[in-house]
Amino acid sequence: MSPPAVVEPLSPVADGAPEAAGIESLALTIASRKRMGTRRRLLFVTDVYPFPIDRGQRVRVYNLLLACSRAFDVTFLGPPPPEGSDGGQIEKACSRAVYLHNVERPLSERLALAARTARLAPGMPKPSTIERYAPLVAAMRDLRPESFDIVWAERPHIARVCADVRGRTILDLDDIEHLKTARLLKLQTDPVDRLKSWYRYAFYRQLELSWSRRFLAAVVCSDEDRRYLERNGCTNAVVVPNGPNYSHPWNGPPAPRARDPKSPLRAVFLGNVESGPNADAIEFFANDVLPALRSQSPGATLDVIGPGATPAIVERYASRIHFRGFADDLGAALAEYDLLVAPLRFGGGTKLKVLDAMAYGIPVVTTAVGAEGLWLTHGEHAWLAERPPEIAHGILQIKRDAELAQRLVGNAYSLVRDRFSWNAIQDRLVDWLERIEPRKD
Repeated sequence: MSPPAVVEPLSPVADGAPEAAGIESLALTIASRKRMGTRRRLLFVTDVYPFPIDRGQRVRVYNLLLACSRAFDVTFLGPPPPEGSDGGQIEKACSRAVYLHNVERPLSERLALAARTARLAPGMPKPSTIERYAPLVAAMRDLRPESFDIVWAERPHIARVCADVRGRTILDLDDIEHLKTARLLKLQTDPVDRLKSWYRYAFYRQLELSWSRRFLAAVVCSDEDRRYLERNGCTNAVVVPNGPNYSHPWNGPPAPRARDPKSPLRAVFLGNVESGPNADAIEFFANDVLPALRSQSPGATLDVIGPGATPAIVERYASRIHFRGFADDLGAALAEYDLLVAPLRFGGGTKLKVLDAMAYGIPVVTTAVGAEGLWLTHGEHAWLAERPPEIAHGILQIKRDAELAQRLVGNAYSLVRDRFSWNAIQDRLVDWLERIEPRKD
């Protein structure tokens, strides 16, 4: 069976799901508008500034913002540029950029804002929550979101603040957080950690299931997640996949590296070390996979490319893992290694680290969690394994068999180019955005 159509609201989804994943509930208008020749307005709301593009969520936010700007006049509402950035890239894509700041207000205004924030902000209306969300609630009030044709909200906690205009709000769930937390619960043994995770699971399940169905559309990054939402009554789900952080022409994968089977094996992991799923994968590899790997390949090493490695983490994995930090030229950095490992045991959505490796032409060894939503076939696009001995075996097979390595690289590159390039994703998203209309509640 071929992969389902993605964000193509005028044609059926391939797996027999309802046409366009709920076209009627999205109130899509195909007929020409009276406003032909005019640009509609979209408010893009996020708590993530997309630069520098050093992690998956920023890659997604930036590319979604570019697609929205092709279909609408976009007002960006989010955090200010970090120190050292002038915000020019945001302002080039958007008609207007409004940055969140704390502003001194009279007592009466502060009290009114606190009451409004307590009603709209997610979670318990405690002082820390009100303090965190008050600037966003105030900015939303001042911008009058009801005056925009569409509101794009990044993640459920942001969409909750858009509750008063939910009939014109598109919620980008991206990952489904409560499914990620359910997988984490299966790994945890500490009672306190499990209690915290149970609370997080219940909190996000309420937001992602009960709340998502109330909005104009709920966007997810894989067809598996769309089907899950539909089984739980969310008929407004639409797929907008993730794509790699890849800026070069799609002219074909790099030439295969000369792999001397007798040279020390060099593997790489890609991702923000502070992320829970990434931290768990690194620990799992260091404690369970690397010993099995070094028993057969004594010089095997693992490098980690990505931010977030504190001195304590570096010291903890000394002699086992080398933390390189952020790489300005990711393609050149990945070319130094035999393969990418992504031994993820929990997480949600599609994994940009896997997409990046596929785009840059490096073989991938990953788990079912790492392969989720990417249409990977074991032995054709990647090596898929769950247990440490099987993961180590796959790594060694790729190292020793140049023909296998190149087959994986070529097939994976074709797959990511054809289905997951941001150019193609943006084109399909723009086509959908140009047809969607607010719903009258």
